[in-house]
This record gives sequence, C-alpha cells and structure tokens, in this order.
Amino acid sequence: MDLPVAAETFLDSRLPTRAAIARGWSQQASTVPLTDNVSQVSSSYDRIGRSFERLLALDLTSQPCYTSALACLPAAEVEHLLFALGYQSPATADARFADWRHDRPRTNNPPPLDHSCFESAFLLDWAYEFQDRSPTLTNTQIAQLLETTGVRTTAGPVISGLTIAWKQYCELGWAAWARLGNPVYADVVLSPTGRRADLVAGSTLIDVKVTRHTEESHAKMWLDQVLFYLFRDVDDRYKLDRLGVYLGWTGQLLTVTVDEVLAHLVDDRAASHELRADFYAVIKDDEEEQKRWRDAARRP
Repeated sequence: MDLPVAAETFLDSRLPTRAAIARGWSQQASTVPLTDNVSQVSSSYDRIGRSFERLLALDLTSQPCYTSALACLPAAEVEHLLFALGYQSPATADARFADWRHDRPRTNNPPPLDHSCFESAFLLDWAYEFQDRSPTLTNTQIAQLLETTGVRTTAGPVISGLTIAWKQYCELGWAAWARLGNPVYADVVLSPTGRRADLVAGSTLIDVKVTRHTEESHAKMWLDQVLFYLFRDVDDRYKLDRLGVYLGWTGQLLTVTVDEVLAHLVDDRAASHELRADFYAVIKDDEEEQKRWRDAARRP
C-alpha cells in the first residue's frame, strides 16, 4: 500500500527516529535465509501474497472470513478447503459458509494442504478482487468470470508459491501466531475510505508480506503501513498494543509494541487518541479524495 504523502510527512515529523525499529526488523528478517525453492518462484508475487493472506486468515479465524467471495467459488471446492483447514459444517449450511466453525484447537498444528486447496485460495483472491472492483456483479457473474476468463490457467506459479509459504507457516510461523491470542479478525476496515488491514490477532495488528526484500528501506515501508492503520483506528476499536508484519517466505513474525513506537515521539502529545486526531486532521483531504475516487471507479 502506498501511503499518502501527508501521512509520510506526519510520521517523519512526529516519529523521525522510527527507522531504528525498521532497522531492527530488517536485521531480524535477514537472520533466516530464504529456502532454495523460493528462487524458483519467478512471477505473480503480488497474487501469491494476497492469496496467502486469504489462506492464512481462513486458518486463524474461528469462522470463515471472505464469505461473500467464497460464495462465488464452486461449493465442493470451498467445502474441501474448509474441511482441510479443520472447519465443521452445521447440519444446514447455507451457500455463503457463514455458519461453519473452526473445530481444530489452536494448540494443534495447521494441517498439510493439497494443491486444490491452494488453487481455491488463488480463486478466492480473484473473486475478492472482482467484488471489490465491481460491486454490482452478482456472485453468479463472478463465478462465470472465474471459469471463462482463463483465470484457472494462471494458477501454477501461485500454487508453487503458496506451497512454500504454507510449509514455512506450518513449521515456523504458526507457533508465533498462536502466541498472539484471540480473537482473530481478517480484512479489518480501519479507514472510512475502505483501507483494510490484513489481520488483527488479540491486540496485535499484522500485515502479511511475501517478499524477498528485507532491506531497511523495505522494513521502514512495512512499519509505516502498520502505523497508518494504527492511527486510522480512530475509535481505538481494537485496543491495539502491538504492530507487526508476517514474512511468508521465512515464517517470521516481526513485532513492536505501541509503547515502543511512541517512545520515538518528538513531543509530549503522546496520548493515543490525540495522535489519531492529529493524524486524521493531516490526511483528511487525501482520505476524502480517495473515497471519491473509489466510489467513482466502482460505479457501473
């Protein structure tokens, strides 16, 4: 996500030494080398990242998220994916899967998944994108687009990437996620313009990254993105006290407490609600312009 210029200016003026946090994240990230097979993934990085985010969210939440997009996929494929992740269906489940519940205890490791599960995560991300771009499309229309536009034929690189990221999650990442606690929320709206954070687990906001880049400049972008979400949670709805990123290729969870972030403030206006008010005052015009642009783009 590209931050508004006003947001970057705000962070630079109020938290000018936050680069120390990003430097620490970069150093942590570089301690775990990429596996050899990551180098074989040569395309579709953004789609791999978003599809992995969907898959991760479905595994961590107590009931299915993205239910509207799930309803665009063939029911048998969704059922296979949910059963594989440890969900149980009610006696009378509707086609939106909203009544399914995650039956696997959080103390149990996530299961291995087959290629069809990864393909379903890939299709789920496409359905989500179609709905976001064109809200007037019906589920039936989106289902037809998934089958008639050749989307499935492009799944190969994404399936390869998801296979690697899921293996790292099972072997390394899952235990760190389990320590964050419950509840887990996915696709968290923290801005009137519809900007969404990936996941909130307990009181920790996490953005999911699938990238080879761990340089400090990239870590600073990760940090600024989660800070944007923190300050846009105007009503402090989620009582966030920690921020972080999850690196899919290495299974690392990098976090920092909100108190550690606020220690980098250059003034005494450190109360969380005051920072949020100051931040919104600075980016209000940009947020309103973004909302107008999104609304216009989504008109039929």
